[in-house]
Amino acid sequence: MTKTVAEEIDSFAEYARQHSAEVESLDVLYRRWRDQAERSEVISAVEQGERDAVAGRGRDVGEVFAELRSELGLPG
Repeated sequence: MTKTVAEEIDSFAEYARQHSAEVESLDVLYRRWRDQAERSEVISAVEQGERDAVAGRGRDVGEVFAELRSELGLPG
């Protein structure tokens, strides 16, 4: 889900309130917040992929690789 700029600012402000005593600069605080957000996004995407796989959504990896090789003109 894509957040609005206002939601991103609110999220960082909340993170800063909770963690500002742990760091020496705003830059470090921002990097830690972004790292946490990126980690959360990756975990969420993996969990969605697992749900899709269990539900039978998706394609066979062999088919996908064959299609990519064909599109890129690579030997199959």
